[in-house]
Amino acid sequence: SSMHGRRRVSASLASSPEFLEQSAAKAKSYRALLGAVLQASAAKSYLDKQIALSAKLCELNPEAATSWNYRKRATLANHNSENTPIGELPADLRVSVAEAELTVSEAALKRNPKSYCAWYHRRWVLDTWIGKDFAVKPFDAVLERECTLTE
Repeated sequence: SSMHGRRRVSASLASSPEFLEQSAAKAKSYRALLGAVLQASAAKSYLDKQIALSAKLCELNPEAATSWNYRKRATLANHNSENTPIGELPADLRVSVAEAELTVSEAALKRNPKSYCAWYHRRWVLDTWIGKDFAVKPFDAVLERECTLTE
Protein backbone atom coordinates (compact mmCIF):
# COMPACT_ATOMS: atom_id res chain seq x y z
CA SER A 1 0.00 0.00 0.00
CA SER A 2 1.08 3.59 -0.44
CA MET A 3 0.37 7.04 0.88
CA HIS A 4 0.85 10.19 -1.19
CA GLY A 5 2.48 8.13 -3.91
CA ARG A 6 5.09 6.65 -1.58
CA ARG A 7 5.28 3.00 -0.67
CA ARG A 8 4.94 2.22 2.98
CA VAL A 9 7.80 0.45 4.65
CA SER A 10 6.83 -2.46 6.84
CA ALA A 11 7.60 -2.14 10.54
CA SER A 12 9.95 -5.12 10.40
CA LEU A 13 11.89 -3.62 7.49
CA ALA A 14 11.96 -0.15 9.07
CA SER A 15 13.60 -1.55 12.18
CA SER A 16 16.14 -3.69 10.32
CA PRO A 17 19.78 -2.67 10.73
CA GLU A 18 20.24 -2.43 6.95
CA PHE A 19 17.31 -0.04 6.56
CA LEU A 20 18.42 2.11 9.50
CA GLU A 21 21.97 2.25 8.14
CA GLN A 22 20.71 3.21 4.68
CA SER A 23 18.46 5.92 6.16
CA ALA A 24 21.32 7.32 8.23
CA ALA A 25 23.57 7.44 5.14
CA LYS A 26 20.88 9.29 3.15
CA ALA A 27 20.40 11.79 5.98
CA LYS A 28 24.17 12.37 6.25
CA SER A 29 24.42 12.93 2.49
CA TYR A 30 21.47 15.35 2.55
CA ARG A 31 22.98 17.33 5.46
CA ALA A 32 26.28 17.62 3.58
CA LEU A 33 24.47 18.85 0.47
CA LEU A 34 22.43 21.36 2.47
CA GLY A 35 25.58 22.55 4.25
CA ALA A 36 27.40 23.10 0.96
CA VAL A 37 24.52 25.16 -0.47
CA LEU A 38 24.16 27.20 2.74
CA GLN A 39 27.90 27.88 2.76
CA ALA A 40 27.88 28.99 -0.90
CA SER A 41 24.84 31.17 -0.23
CA ALA A 42 26.43 32.85 2.78
CA ALA A 43 29.64 33.46 0.80
CA LYS A 44 27.69 34.78 -2.21
CA SER A 45 29.68 32.30 -4.30
CA TYR A 46 27.99 31.26 -7.53
CA LEU A 47 30.29 28.71 -9.17
CA ASP A 48 28.81 26.17 -11.61
CA LYS A 49 29.60 23.31 -9.20
CA GLN A 50 27.71 25.04 -6.37
CA ILE A 51 24.76 25.84 -8.63
CA ALA A 52 24.62 22.16 -9.62
CA LEU A 53 24.54 21.21 -5.92
CA SER A 54 21.65 23.61 -5.36
CA ALA A 55 19.76 21.97 -8.26
CA LYS A 56 20.24 18.57 -6.60
CA LEU A 57 19.02 19.98 -3.28
CA CYS A 58 15.95 21.52 -4.93
CA GLU A 59 15.16 18.15 -6.51
CA LEU A 60 15.65 16.20 -3.27
CA ASN A 61 13.71 18.70 -1.18
CA PRO A 62 11.53 21.01 -3.27
CA GLU A 63 10.61 22.95 -0.11
CA ALA A 64 14.23 24.03 0.53
CA ALA A 65 13.51 27.75 0.09
CA THR A 66 17.12 28.74 0.76
CA SER A 67 18.26 26.75 -2.26
CA TRP A 68 15.66 28.37 -4.55
CA ASN A 69 16.65 31.83 -3.30
CA TYR A 70 20.31 30.97 -3.87
CA ARG A 71 19.44 30.03 -7.48
CA LYS A 72 17.69 33.39 -7.98
CA ARG A 73 20.72 35.31 -6.75
CA ALA A 74 23.08 33.09 -8.78
CA THR A 75 21.25 33.65 -12.06
CA LEU A 76 21.23 37.40 -11.51
CA ALA A 77 24.88 37.53 -10.41
CA ASN A 78 26.18 35.27 -13.19
CA HIS A 79 24.10 36.61 -16.07
CA ASN A 80 23.48 40.22 -15.14
CA SER A 81 26.45 41.46 -13.12
CA GLU A 82 26.11 44.94 -14.65
CA ASN A 83 22.51 45.32 -13.37
CA THR A 84 21.27 45.93 -16.90
CA PRO A 85 17.48 45.85 -17.08
CA ILE A 86 16.81 42.19 -17.89
CA GLY A 87 14.60 43.16 -20.82
CA GLU A 88 17.70 44.66 -22.47
CA LEU A 89 19.80 41.50 -22.19
CA PRO A 90 20.19 39.30 -25.31
CA ALA A 91 17.09 37.21 -26.00
CA ASP A 92 19.03 33.95 -26.33
CA LEU A 93 20.60 34.48 -22.89
CA ARG A 94 17.22 35.18 -21.30
CA VAL A 95 15.67 32.08 -22.88
CA SER A 96 18.65 29.93 -21.88
CA VAL A 97 18.52 31.06 -18.24
CA ALA A 98 14.74 30.63 -18.10
CA GLU A 99 14.84 27.15 -19.60
CA ALA A 100 17.62 26.01 -17.26
CA GLU A 101 15.74 27.21 -14.19
CA LEU A 102 12.42 25.81 -15.39
CA THR A 103 14.10 22.43 -15.90
CA VAL A 104 15.31 22.42 -12.28
CA SER A 105 11.87 23.31 -10.96
CA GLU A 106 10.28 20.70 -13.22
CA ALA A 107 12.47 18.00 -11.63
CA ALA A 108 11.44 19.24 -8.19
CA LEU A 109 7.76 19.22 -9.15
CA LYS A 110 8.03 15.61 -10.31
CA ARG A 111 9.04 14.77 -6.76
CA ASN A 112 6.45 17.03 -5.12
CA PRO A 113 3.83 18.47 -7.48
CA LYS A 114 2.43 20.71 -4.73
CA SER A 115 5.71 22.40 -3.81
CA TYR A 116 5.01 26.09 -3.30
CA CYS A 117 8.72 26.91 -3.48
CA ALA A 118 9.11 25.25 -6.89
CA TRP A 119 5.96 26.89 -8.29
CA TYR A 120 6.99 30.33 -6.96
CA HIS A 121 10.42 29.87 -8.52
CA ARG A 122 8.79 29.11 -11.89
CA ARG A 123 6.72 32.26 -11.59
CA TRP A 124 9.78 34.31 -10.67
CA VAL A 125 11.69 32.89 -13.67
CA LEU A 126 8.89 33.72 -16.09
CA ASP A 127 8.25 37.18 -14.61
CA THR A 128 11.94 38.07 -14.38
CA TRP A 129 13.57 36.49 -17.43
CA ILE A 130 10.67 36.50 -19.91
CA GLY A 131 8.41 39.24 -18.56
CA LYS A 132 6.10 40.98 -20.99
CA ASP A 133 7.95 39.55 -24.00
CA PHE A 134 6.21 36.16 -23.73
CA ALA A 135 4.39 36.59 -27.07
CA VAL A 136 7.56 37.48 -29.03
CA LYS A 137 9.95 34.92 -30.56
CA PRO A 138 11.95 33.22 -29.07
CA PHE A 139 10.17 33.75 -25.75
CA ASP A 140 6.87 32.32 -27.00
CA ALA A 141 8.41 28.82 -27.03
CA VAL A 142 9.09 29.06 -23.28
CA LEU A 143 5.50 30.05 -22.59
CA GLU A 144 4.17 27.33 -24.89
CA ARG A 145 6.22 24.72 -23.01
CA GLU A 146 4.92 26.09 -19.74
CA CYS A 147 1.32 25.80 -20.92
CA THR A 148 1.75 22.14 -21.88
CA LEU A 149 3.16 21.37 -18.42
CA THR A 150 0.24 22.88 -16.57
CA GLU A 151 -2.53 21.27 -18.63
